Amino acid sequence: MRLRTLILLALLLTAWGCGRDQAETAAHQESDRAQVAAEAEEPGRGSSGSVTPVDEQPTDAAHVAGEPPEGQSGKRTAATEPLEITAAAVSEVLSDAPEYPRPELPPSDERQRPPDLRLVDLAGDEIELRQMQGQVVLLAFWATWCRPCIMEIPHLVHLVETYADAGFEVLGVSVDRGGMRAVKPFVDRHPEINYPIIPNGVPAAQTLGGIRSIPTSFLLDRQGRVLRAFVGLQPPEVLEGHIQAALLESL
Repeated sequence: MRLRTLILLALLLTAWGCGRDQAETAAHQESDRAQVAAEAEEPGRGSSGSVTPVDEQPTDAAHVAGEPPEGQSGKRTAATEPLEITAAAVSEVLSDAPEYPRPELPPSDERQRPPDLRLVDLAGDEIELRQMQGQVVLLAFWATWCRPCIMEIPHLVHLVETYADAGFEVLGVSVDRGGMRAVKPFVDRHPEINYPIIPNGVPAAQTLGGIRSIPTSFLLDRQGRVLRAFVGLQPPEVLEGHIQAALLESL
């Protein structure tokens, strides 16, 4: 009789514990669903990559103007001294690169020089575009919540791996309203990113006239002039063909 009582008591305690665990799990799931729903309804978010105009988005002024908090490091630092790349070096790189159609680039007198942007990367290093002359630069505007932007990252990594020795650089300019707080954890989770990340890029986007959707990229020639703007996720042959043509120019 005593044994039956003990068994019954054990079963009751087990059932109570399972019920409590299920209730806690349900509560966590409900909390997660509420958080996801709140993020989906937050202005500026969307799976399509659309974003409210960045000139209407609030920014973290302290991060825009200054260095990131102490101890926060970033990716590879951009080369900020003018480079002299030889035709032989470019030819060697392109001989190993995929073969894509290379479009005719706009005449020099039709290319606009962007404002002299001064950016601060995750490591706190200042990057001035005018000091990057001699390189072909892709200014890639993105955000951590933008699915097409995340889909583009592997291709940007490939571009740096393939063309860096020919004088090519990517600058990943984030328009996240959270600034460093949003970008640093994301980059830490993606160690494959091999190009400098700018965590407070909203002012840069404003200076370029405002970014209406992301991803949006600006390809700059070796003199720092805009060759073309690319809006949306680009096929490799389009973006890479323009980069190859820009690398071959003026050599």
